[in-house]
Amino acid sequence: MKTPPIVSAQKWEAARQQLLVKEKELTRARDALAAERRRMPWLAVKKDYKFDGPKGKVSLLDLFEGRRQLIVYRAFLEPGVKGWPEHACVGCSMVADQVAHVAHLNVRNTTLAFASRASQKDIERVKARMGWEMPWYTITDDFDKDFGVDEWHGTNAFIRDGDSVFRTYFINERGDEQMGNTWNYLDITALGRQEEWEDSPEGYPQTPPYEWWIWHDEPNTEFTRQRDALSAARRSLPMVKIDKDYVFEGPDGKETLADLFDGRSQLIVYHFMFGPDWDEGCKSCSYLADHFDGANWHLPHRDVTFVAISRAPLSKLEAYKKRLGWRFKWLSSQGNDFNFDYHVSFTKEEEQKNKVYYNYATGEFISDELPGLSVFFKDENGDVFQTYSAYARGLDHLVGTYNFLDLVPKGRDENPDSTMDWVRRHDEYLA
Repeated sequence: MKTPPIVSAQKWEAARQQLLVKEKELTRARDALAAERRRMPWLAVKKDYKFDGPKGKVSLLDLFEGRRQLIVYRAFLEPGVKGWPEHACVGCSMVADQVAHVAHLNVRNTTLAFASRASQKDIERVKARMGWEMPWYTITDDFDKDFGVDEWHGTNAFIRDGDSVFRTYFINERGDEQMGNTWNYLDITALGRQEEWEDSPEGYPQTPPYEWWIWHDEPNTEFTRQRDALSAARRSLPMVKIDKDYVFEGPDGKETLADLFDGRSQLIVYHFMFGPDWDEGCKSCSYLADHFDGANWHLPHRDVTFVAISRAPLSKLEAYKKRLGWRFKWLSSQGNDFNFDYHVSFTKEEEQKNKVYYNYATGEFISDELPGLSVFFKDENGDVFQTYSAYARGLDHLVGTYNFLDLVPKGRDENPDSTMDWVRRHDEYLA
């Protein structure tokens, strides 16, 4: 083999710098090409294509998995392909081996899927043998023929607007050689990498570079960082000293707000909707209350006391609590202004005026009782301060059931105009 010349370090660096100029020109040209790609016209997909997936029949829209963009690689894994039944075609296998963890595409609102003619049983067998984890579907109709991948491998990019799907780009043959890398996949999509430096049409989603990067085993890292920052901001809110002497009636008799801390420095009060003339507590508050006892095993060990407070007389609270099997402490504020001062109970005058202050805004009267949560702190001198209050959707994070539902394909599946229509008191659900 005839080798290039052997040179000094200085000459080697000079040669590298000379080539680097051309490499940077190529990078800029590639970025410009990607910008043109983002301005390609879209082609509406009007056929209802069907695939077999691990959980049964799915549509092309289902392949998006709820995200905005979809990339589909047509891999040749089927009878008649060299290597069958143990392998996909060798070139397609090389592409599959190079695919980066799909979590990085997912955080850019993009799903990657492979599609072949093999059955799901055969696909799962080969995936397990080769250690591949990307979603992989079985083509059952003319999808491959219609999108130019019936005789040769290729990669199609799609975008959706609601339930409408559009084809935005296609590459095959040597164009597929660059695939596998997260950046290169994003560069063939309609939205691109979605970073601020990119030349994209006005209104396209963009964020600063690097901020969306994640470890692939922590796909919710960005949300976690935002939640942690919000919690830190909540802890830095100014405190309001409580000068009013509130007295409640509870299972231990008369108790002041300071007494409710029970020797701890932090107190959480759930404002449970149960009016003086109500026969039973609010069903939505009851839904939340089903989660309280589990947390209450642990809160005292972090210097936190939890109680619920309502305006109904203690006898009603105790009877309802017994009916539903709860253990948390529940007190009556009947006879004091506590619920009114924290804007979760409303007067007849407010009802007549049809104007109430709730959830940090003035709005129309809905009910004489509404839900909320307030947090208090007691210092070493025994002074009590309000540190935080939340209402309405701000209470969602108290509901462990919602966190479970947020993980499943159908989500909470609620009526957006009345989110808790489906909720019942737990002794009222039909078996």
